[in-house]
Amino acid sequence: AAAAAAAATANLKPLEQTKAAQAAALEKESKKAAEEKRKKEEEQKKAATPTTKPVDKSRPISSTPIAGTPWCVVWTGDARVFFYNPSTRTSVWERPDDLLDRADVDKAVNNPPEQLKAAGNVVIEKQVEKGEIEKKKEVEVAEEEEEEEQDDDEVIKIRTESESSVEEVPTKKSRLSAKQTRKADANEAAVEAEVRAAKERAVVPLETRVKQFKEMLREKDVSAFSTWEKELHKIVFDPRYLLLTSKERKQVFEKYVKDRAEEERKEKRNKMRQKREDFRKLMEDAKLHGKSSFSDFCQRYGKDDRYKAIEKVRERESLFNEYIVDVRRREKEEKILKKEQVCAYGVTYIYIYL
Repeated sequence: AAAAAAAATANLKPLEQTKAAQAAALEKESKKAAEEKRKKEEEQKKAATPTTKPVDKSRPISSTPIAGTPWCVVWTGDARVFFYNPSTRTSVWERPDDLLDRADVDKAVNNPPEQLKAAGNVVIEKQVEKGEIEKKKEVEVAEEEEEEEQDDDEVIKIRTESESSVEEVPTKKSRLSAKQTRKADANEAAVEAEVRAAKERAVVPLETRVKQFKEMLREKDVSAFSTWEKELHKIVFDPRYLLLTSKERKQVFEKYVKDRAEEERKEKRNKMRQKREDFRKLMEDAKLHGKSSFSDFCQRYGKDDRYKAIEKVRERESLFNEYIVDVRRREKEEKILKKEQVCAYGVTYIYIYL
């Protein structure tokens, strides 16, 4: 067959041979183009397919500030709760001592945000189950601790290095965890501090206590343009904080920030007035005249502290122009006065001559 095809091809005319070669070349090119088109379409499909990034459910989705404290209750996307202090940038999983035995904190911890409610209650149910399991464990641990308390004076046998003799050591175990101990100490200290403060409030006059409380606010650099919640962490640990009752503290705080704001505004106005007076004194020392220019004045006295005290260039130029207007007015008045004096002198001279 191959020989016959070769013979047939050999017998074709030159024109027919050329057409056959062209057809073969075209078919080869079409196959190549189709292959390239198929590869290009596959690449486009891969590029068009979006890569789904895994969602980080551990990120916070809601934050609830607790009134009277610097803490916030934060929920994450995986239905976990932690406590965040924006003042110190501290995050803790365990409830801080400031938030213990508070109904608003319990409400914030037990009520998940709307995002979690919309997503379903599966994660929340798991959280609740986990909480119940932890409560059961705490009950079991408490029961075990009660049983162990009965054997506080038990004897522990410790084997020595020789292993031939046994040393008996009596021990007294602590039944409170570190967290419970801190809580108990904090509560006890708070109660003692409140008792002492109540006794002092009964003895010291209200006027004196208010004065000391205001002194504390000033010493702690409490901002006059802030709120009670934001400034509380600055003063809550000062002994003078307990000089007033809760209601009196907020009343005195509101009065203090109002008065302090007015004082700061007055101080600012007085400082600005003093700076302008110093700038005018600088212009007087410069002995300016009616034809003095602002640019020449800046070049000569730009390094003077009284010049730099006025920060805005536009304000400096305005003060300079006002001063120059006064200088020109004075120069004009002096010139008129001199003319009047010359005229009066001439009239007097003529009268004497006659």
